[in-house]
Amino acid sequence: GGGAAISGSTGDGRNWTALNYSGGNPFTSASYNNYIRAKRNATSVSTVTDIPSSGAGGTYILDSGNVSISSAPSIPNYVTIIVNGDLTISTDDLGQDGVVFIVAGDVRINGGGTPVKLNGTNRPFAIISTRTITFDDTLTEADGLFVGNAIDFGSGTTPLKIVGNISSTTASSFNRDRISATAPSMFIVFDPRHFMGIVDKVSTVKSSWTQLQ
Repeated sequence: GGGAAISGSTGDGRNWTALNYSGGNPFTSASYNNYIRAKRNATSVSTVTDIPSSGAGGTYILDSGNVSISSAPSIPNYVTIIVNGDLTISTDDLGQDGVVFIVAGDVRINGGGTPVKLNGTNRPFAIISTRTITFDDTLTEADGLFVGNAIDFGSGTTPLKIVGNISSTTASSFNRDRISATAPSMFIVFDPRHFMGIVDKVSTVKSSWTQLQ
């Protein structure tokens, strides 16, 4: 059975804890990957370019394993793309609003353009990876929501700016050197558009049912 333990004295003198309590599983990139696969009706396609232009708002599973994107993909708005492998993005332009990648593997963000950026136009965008999201050493800015089991922010002397938000289940790796007394080596600007613009694609829906006799 349950109970309560009282020990020590903090604040108002009470330090109560529940015995034999096990909290629910927290949101993680791995649990969300499993949720999406179980709850969404997904269409299998071979490559990103096979997603039909009429498929706005749909969910697609790529059958091609590891995926590399080096130019703006021709895809519709607000699609969820499930990748069964690693994902490498080597372009700044993601093509459309509301793209969400659910990746069962590592993600490497190289970006593109001069200076080197990812999603520099700040469209609603998210990457959720079950493994590590790595930002290339030359990347100067990445706009979006980045959720991973781990995040590697890179190294070197190039300052990194993230517009949106980040979340990591485990400790992150950060080795970028600060070379200016007036500027940080990394700067994060919280931008709610990367939540609100795709809230139905980066959230879970709870349901219940009642049997009527």
